[in-house]
Amino acid sequence: MEAVRYFPMKSDEMHYQISRSDDIRDQHSVDLSIRSCSCRRYDLTGIPCKHAVCAIWCKKEDPEMYVHSYYLIETYKRCYAMSIMPTNGLSLWPECNFPPPLSPIHKQKLGRPAKLRRREPDEPPPSSRNKLKGVIKFNKCKLCGGSGHNQMTCKGNEDVQQETATQKIRKEKLHVRRPQDVGVHIQGNRPVNIKKPAFVKDGVNFTTVSQLRSSMKSTSSEGSSRNK
Repeated sequence: MEAVRYFPMKSDEMHYQISRSDDIRDQHSVDLSIRSCSCRRYDLTGIPCKHAVCAIWCKKEDPEMYVHSYYLIETYKRCYAMSIMPTNGLSLWPECNFPPPLSPIHKQKLGRPAKLRRREPDEPPPSSRNKLKGVIKFNKCKLCGGSGHNQMTCKGNEDVQQETATQKIRKEKLHVRRPQDVGVHIQGNRPVNIKKPAFVKDGVNFTTVSQLRSSMKSTSSEGSSRNK
């Protein structure tokens, strides 16, 4: 308790001068007869302050004896000793000729309205409250397998990047097929043979319009010679 830091100086049985050993300016006078202290805390609350407790200890008495009577259980029982009488409902209330009270005038304050209420000094700030948060998802890098970045911003070893590049090149080579005869069906259900495609992509042969026309002409000339 803070009362231990003070030492009393007795004037008489009810008046004491309370001083602090480490601070001379912290000095108060206590009057136990009227239950008062110069710090005014004892006067306002009715509970002995630290200065009054120091004086009561000097008197070798219990501080609870100097608490105001309205903190006692007997005072509480005396206040509620009388019974509370019953009251009628709103429909049985007598009518009066006075006009009903008006609603208070609403005045719009300047500035942006506040979203957070004013908190008490002992309340925690709003940032410390528990809030529901969603699941945080991290990107997974395809090169090193780490999280938090992708293969474009990866700062891993260059050997891993070279290995992945060589693997991609090998996969592309496996998908590429050699040029071979490709039969393309056109109108009349006549197959057109293209021996050399223009390019190969993803294992599919592609040709140009000029090659297609030349192959059609060659097939038509071969067919006419056979008919003769």
